[in-house]
Amino acid sequence: LLYGPSGCGKTLLAEELMGNLFYANWIRMDGTALFSPYLGESERRIRTLFAQARALEPCIVFIDDLEAVGGNREADGSGVERRVLGALLAELDGAASGRIFLLGRTRVIDNVDSALMRSGPIDSLIEVGLPFSQDRLKILQVLTRNKRLKAAPLQNIFFYISR
Repeated sequence: LLYGPSGCGKTLLAEELMGNLFYANWIRMDGTALFSPYLGESERRIRTLFAQARALEPCIVFIDDLEAVGGNREADGSGVERRVLGALLAELDGAASGRIFLLGRTRVIDNVDSALMRSGPIDSLIEVGLPFSQDRLKILQVLTRNKRLKAAPLQNIFFYISR
């Protein structure tokens, strides 16, 4: 589970990691996209996601905004949120015997339910802090590596970033 403040590059880090995998497939899903206002649709989306992951084994399932589907049950949540979390936990328990791994991203670790934090679904917590000025330059280079820029080179922009 990658966690830390907004804008520190958690999603970019996960995408770079998954983009450099040679021996595993990956699926990226936004946690908010798994929710639906229709009864049973959210659970169906989770089952479909993990059915795709089983077809692609070995596979890493990256859920961005994990708290959207794995939110804390102790907070005042609706029945839909509890059912969606239950469906996610059931799929993760079923995937534990295979070669499906979960990578999650959240801003606030306390918003993720403790059932996901137990040994199994999420084994490691990685705090991603705010980047230093040199790191910001590298992030900009990664984000703009395939884009034509009309502005000055990134080294000239570095002065403004380091302030």
